[in-house]
Amino acid sequence: MSHNITPNEEQALDALLAELHGQPAPDLSQQILARLQETPLQPEGAVPPWDSGSSNVCDHVHVEVGSNRHHRTAGKSETVVFWKFAVGFAAIAATVLMLIWLGRDLDTPAAQTIATTSPSVAPPSAQPSNAASDTKLAQDSSTPLPNQPNPQERSAPKPLKGIPLAMEAPSEPPFPEASALSKNDGLSKVDRADRPTTEGVTPPPLREELKALTLVAKQIDTNLQNYWSSIGIQATQEASMAEITERLSNVLGASVPDTAIDSAESFQSFLTDPAVANAVAKQFMSVVTEGGIRDLEAEQQSRLVNELANSFRSNQPFDETLADWISGESDNSSPWYLANASDGIHPLARRLASLTMNVDLRCIKCHDSVIDSRGTQSEYWAFTGLLERSVDPKKAKSQFISPERTSDELVFYETLDGRQKVVEASIPASWIAGTGDTAARDLKQWSQRVLGSRELARGVVNSLWRMIHGRPLRGSVVDMTTPPHTESLGSLEQRLVDDLIQSRFNLGRSLALVVSASTTRRSIPLSLRAEQIAMSSQAEIDLGNMLVGAFAAAAPEHVALPVAKRVQFASQSIGVSLDAIRKGTMLLAQTLDSQNPNPSSKAPGSMAPGSKGKGDAVAAQTEIAIEQFPAKAAGPPVQWLTLIDNLEGKVDHLAYLVPLERVPESVSKVVDQMVAEETAPALILHRVWWMIHP
Repeated sequence: MSHNITPNEEQALDALLAELHGQPAPDLSQQILARLQETPLQPEGAVPPWDSGSSNVCDHVHVEVGSNRHHRTAGKSETVVFWKFAVGFAAIAATVLMLIWLGRDLDTPAAQTIATTSPSVAPPSAQPSNAASDTKLAQDSSTPLPNQPNPQERSAPKPLKGIPLAMEAPSEPPFPEASALSKNDGLSKVDRADRPTTEGVTPPPLREELKALTLVAKQIDTNLQNYWSSIGIQATQEASMAEITERLSNVLGASVPDTAIDSAESFQSFLTDPAVANAVAKQFMSVVTEGGIRDLEAEQQSRLVNELANSFRSNQPFDETLADWISGESDNSSPWYLANASDGIHPLARRLASLTMNVDLRCIKCHDSVIDSRGTQSEYWAFTGLLERSVDPKKAKSQFISPERTSDELVFYETLDGRQKVVEASIPASWIAGTGDTAARDLKQWSQRVLGSRELARGVVNSLWRMIHGRPLRGSVVDMTTPPHTESLGSLEQRLVDDLIQSRFNLGRSLALVVSASTTRRSIPLSLRAEQIAMSSQAEIDLGNMLVGAFAAAAPEHVALPVAKRVQFASQSIGVSLDAIRKGTMLLAQTLDSQNPNPSSKAPGSMAPGSKGKGDAVAAQTEIAIEQFPAKAAGPPVQWLTLIDNLEGKVDHLAYLVPLERVPESVSKVVDQMVAEETAPALILHRVWWMIHP
């Protein structure tokens, strides 16, 4: 019986090996021929296999001499043939058995159960669907698994049995419970679910677990220390407890005891007193409305403050309260808009944008922002146009606010070069970034975008910081005094913003964090104290101002002089010597001290009416000081003023910073007098700022 493999059998074996290993069997012809040359298998007298590539026939001739030649050749031939037969038969048998086993195993019910319940590839009914997983599945469907044949390399088109690699994604989104929670964002009010959603608005993410108040307070102090180190300054020493409590009593409108500032938790507990919460709410409302709340009737003012006080007492999320005010759903919506619009629609737009979206509108009314990249003139007029059509204080109370869109008419405005442009009335999408990619077209949509908004959280944090320290934490780069913007300062702001969002806009908790920060405990630089400033050098004064600007020192407390008195003093100081100016400043302070021994609560550095306790005694001993009138200047108050060509334009932009709509006429007359006296332009600008800034 012959055991030679025919060409057909060889092709069948190659196909089986390809099916098993996923690739054709290797061609070992050359290796086999080389082996046969070393051990000839031909019987005596047979012709050996020649190598067609060789030119010398003698290279392939094996010559045996002697009587044993036939015996050795026959023995080797029988042995080699036997082993070839054994190896070939074993390979064929193993291949057949393996194919039978694979087919049986994959067709059994047990194998199907394993394929169905395999954790590596879940069935469509249980497989979560998202963009990343859908993309991965699409990629996996075209990539062979390990130890599996590649369909493109198969010699036979018949597919293998087993687990399918491509699956259809589920038609419905998985985990509906999580989707519902993300849309509501964990808000406490149940009736928020009844409000219609806005198309194109991405729900805010679920809030993370709230950290312990003491831990966050320590992290904020660490951020402050890192910030001061990053800009190369060292904070001043801590002030006395009496000085700290006096400052806080002045800015909060309530007497603050020593025990209230022991820790952040102590101050938050202090705010749970309804009287204290109401006083703090009134001060905060005065800050965000720029004093406009004082123009309300007593009953309106009381209702508005009482509702805001709930947020400082940790009883009501502020974002929900503000959303109701904006949309007109609250009884206090009208007082809220009236307090912000007491002097016109443009101040209303500026105040609302600052608080609710942390956007500065002072520099984009007439042109796109040049210094700060955020804000364009078209966005300004789109927002102002919406407010003009939605809020009208001249109408009756029932028609005062229009939550729905009332008109699709375009808003016209004029550019610096005199061209007329139009824009659609709306709240720009870029101002409420993170909550959607479309603009809000009416007050109702805007109120929905406010809920859980990070931009609102930034506006609130900077407003709280301004109430305590006189300036926002991260003010605009165009401001006269703004802290250097670094990554450390950004981390500090982000920590406060994150905590406010996670606490569901708990104003009491956020204010406690601001008050407990080490900035609140800093002392006033010696060079800026009232009794020392006259003897300080300009370098010492500049260093003191730099420490104050970076919140590494407390700002000196100055009496808020009326503009008329400042203008009068500036007019009398034109052409006067430096010593005369200093003496005049001291006389003016003494005059104010004798005329007003009990300064009003509007003036920084004064006690609120009706406040009692140790702060009253401290205030009585405090010498009233006014800001030093500028006598010399090496450069303009802010460097970006050099971008403006003429002095008149520079003076106008200083007024916009205050912010004022225009320069007061009395100030313009003093400017003309200084120009006539040939006063240096830089000194004129410093004196203008002294006259008009708060």
